[in-house]
Amino acid sequence: DYVNNYHWGSVTELAKRVGKQPSYIVDRIRLLELPSRLSNEIFSGRKFSVSHAEELLRLENHEDMEDVAEAIKEHGLSREATSEVVKLVKEHDIPVERAVETVQATTKLRERAQVISEQARRSLVEAEPHKAKRIIEIADEGLRGVAKRLELFPERSQKMEPKFEHLAMWEERGIIPYTMWDFAYRDDYAGDKDFHGNCSPQIVEQCIWRFTEERDLVVDPMAGSGTALDVCRRFNRR
Repeated sequence: DYVNNYHWGSVTELAKRVGKQPSYIVDRIRLLELPSRLSNEIFSGRKFSVSHAEELLRLENHEDMEDVAEAIKEHGLSREATSEVVKLVKEHDIPVERAVETVQATTKLRERAQVISEQARRSLVEAEPHKAKRIIEIADEGLRGVAKRLELFPERSQKMEPKFEHLAMWEERGIIPYTMWDFAYRDDYAGDKDFHGNCSPQIVEQCIWRFTEERDLVVDPMAGSGTALDVCRRFNRR
């Protein structure tokens, strides 16, 4: 429509005139669909890149575009991170700020999983070089499993509170349900002797529910307290 209204000829003709591909012209014209303030900032090149703009255009209303744009500026989001935030806002109806926190949390988890996997792989291969091939296969399978769980993270996090019935027990005792984004008062938990160790079962419950499936093998690096073991039995994990 912009091409026709301003008598620029066809997109192909305009592309030839400016020495660009037709797809380039179409993408730049689409930027005019953004709120005027955002399109001005993008064209000036001071605040956002065109790749950020392409992600913003996937949103259906200007208010969400403005909110995500502010998050890009505040948190320095990459295009990949912006794409994930937009997906959460659009498909799961998650508030922008919480979507940003989710993306940042899952990014850190992916990076940590990669580091742990590489460290474990290197140590095991050094200890048992004759099993190197199988060790590498297991490590790679584990990373794929982490990636799969992280894809489920946003949806499960949305449903976690307050529908899980076992959380009512903690609420009745005045303990605030743990979430990935709001965990405080750990010292208060440490004084509660109704569970083993100093880590509340509700924390273990939510982590296991978010990141594992039934019959999955759960490894507890702090083995000994019994909390993870009790929760895994209840959730049918190994």
